[in-house]
Amino acid sequence: MSNKADFQNFFPVDNSSLTNLHYDLVASKFMTGIENHKRTQYNNSASNSAVFPLIGAIIQIIFGLVIAILGILKFIFKSLR
Repeated sequence: MSNKADFQNFFPVDNSSLTNLHYDLVASKFMTGIENHKRTQYNNSASNSAVFPLIGAIIQIIFGLVIAILGILKFIFKSLR
């Protein structure tokens, strides 16, 4: 039998220094993963959040110009009659 604790199959609940070290390492890796995920998620969402409103604004401008041109043409044809 080995004195080495087997941390792969369970998480012990004693308060030994080896258990506390293991929990500190697991928590450190977990927090590093969360920080990396937030960092990449922020970078991806920041670029996407600027693109969609810009596309929407361009579509609105084009739609507004088409409506204005149709209104002007309608006014011109009515005044010619």
